[in-house]
Amino acid sequence: MTEPNIKAVRLDERLIHGQGRLWISNLGVNLVIVANDEVAKSHIQQQLMSSLMPESVGIRFFSLQETIDKIFKASPRQTIFIIVKTVTTGGKLITLSMKSSLAWKKLKRWVIS
Repeated sequence: MTEPNIKAVRLDERLIHGQGRLWISNLGVNLVIVANDEVAKSHIQQQLMSSLMPESVGIRFFSLQETIDKIFKASPRQTIFIIVKTVTTGGKLITLSMKSSLAWKKLKRWVIS
């Protein structure tokens, strides 16, 4: 597992929206991960959110489990902004990461701080 270059984790019930572009610009990220089980299955929601993103920034829509499975495989060149919809979702992300002690040690720093 590599250490992902996570710049921020944000809780926002709107997930990606117009104002979110400002966070992306200010953080200087090149990858946004929407960690949400429902959105990961909805191509319509994914298309709507993708249309709000600058072309220079990649966006991925992962379930919570996929987020944990893939985040620590990210390239060190990827600067990442993770967005979750609710406190419950954030809590589940933490719980899933606890199953891997290494993942938990790395992820808790961004979610809890």
